Amino acid sequence: MMPSSTAQQFDSHGAFMDHLRRNVDIVFPAIHGNFGEGGGLQHMLEEAGLPFVGTSSGMAARLFDKHRASLELEAAGYATLPSFLIQICSDRTRNDLRNWFLKHCINEASGRVVVKPVSAGSSVGVTVAFGVDEAIRHAEDLLSQGLDERVMVQVYAEGGKEFTAIIIEGGPDQAGKPVVLLPTEVELRNGATNVDALDDRAIFDYRRKYLPTRQAGAHTCAKRREGTAVMVMVMVMAERAGAGDCDSGLWVGGACRGDPRGDEGRRENVPGVCWGSALVLTSRTFVFNFDVIESHERR
Repeated sequence: MMPSSTAQQFDSHGAFMDHLRRNVDIVFPAIHGNFGEGGGLQHMLEEAGLPFVGTSSGMAARLFDKHRASLELEAAGYATLPSFLIQICSDRTRNDLRNWFLKHCINEASGRVVVKPVSAGSSVGVTVAFGVDEAIRHAEDLLSQGLDERVMVQVYAEGGKEFTAIIIEGGPDQAGKPVVLLPTEVELRNGATNVDALDDRAIFDYRRKYLPTRQAGAHTCAKRREGTAVMVMVMVMAERAGAGDCDSGLWVGGACRGDPRGDEGRRENVPGVCWGSALVLTSRTFVFNFDVIESHERR
């Protein structure tokens, strides 16, 4: 483990990698965003020959792309929400999106959809829109802000429940097969006690995920009795989704997330870690001291 703080500046990426090679046994990526979750950091570590926890750079790039992950889940036999990909906002795009609304029986003037960047984490940029025109405006805003070069419009799933499943790669006794911890049910709230008065645009956004708030709750043991059966189903599906993807250490994220108001059915590599991260919350439930990370033998 690193004996001293890394809170210092380096003249180049190469100098930083040299410093890591001299001082660490293994790297635990804990950075949010495209660079930390989308394969950029992992690629640098691979090029430097540094062992790290999590998926490879190639797998991270595949999983962080919501559109690609959705297509892969669909090809593997999972039910996914229909989505529409936008790369440029034009009259043709607007007409195509209107046809997509009609195809999926969504009212083109007032139907509710979710608009999100294809490759961004932590629900940054995820919004709810009503109708074709508002969806196009939200997409234009995301593209103009440079948050991503592609935007997804997705059917809003009514009446669903959200579960986040954490998957770790099994040890030698499990032959490296994925092991699923108990799924965590996410509950959206409006303030301290008023659970049922959520507005029509409420989603599991950045604030609800990562900042101190009473607007969301996490239940590692299902809140309601019927949730137990759902949790078992989520564990089975998460294990299936993780099979073959645990190619490097630890694979964590929303492997099977039935999210009515946010990012549906996406898989992630090890995400940015903070006090409110699912990995931390669930680990604490199992009395795991997250402040102490065991040293890892170099591969």
